[in-house]
Amino acid sequence: MLITAIFIIVVLGLLAAFLSESLIGQYARGNLAQLSRQSDYAAAGGVEWGRDRALRGGICGTGQIQIAGFTVTVSCSVETVTEAAATYQVYDIAAEARHGNYGDRDFARRSARGRYTNR
Repeated sequence: MLITAIFIIVVLGLLAAFLSESLIGQYARGNLAQLSRQSDYAAAGGVEWGRDRALRGGICGTGQIQIAGFTVTVSCSVETVTEAAATYQVYDIAAEARHGNYGDRDFARRSARGRYTNR
């Protein structure tokens, strides 16, 4: 009887440990998926910020902004194009959104690019 009770306690303990590890893993995957989506949006927001600076303000260079806990680095390069009698600028804008540090459980990094013209 005592051996049966000890066996049942050990089996239930192992089952509880397995279930808790499984739940922690599911939580971590869900958290990482959410950070991934948010970093996509932050990078896209950085491209839009760079586009607005370039097209409305004529500012093309490197800048950094904070969006919802993400550090977004935006870079812009401009090329002047002449076609027949028309001259216009083409802006290449790249943004990289980062959250946390590489190796951390909550690290996420995404990038986005856009090409815009004032024509």
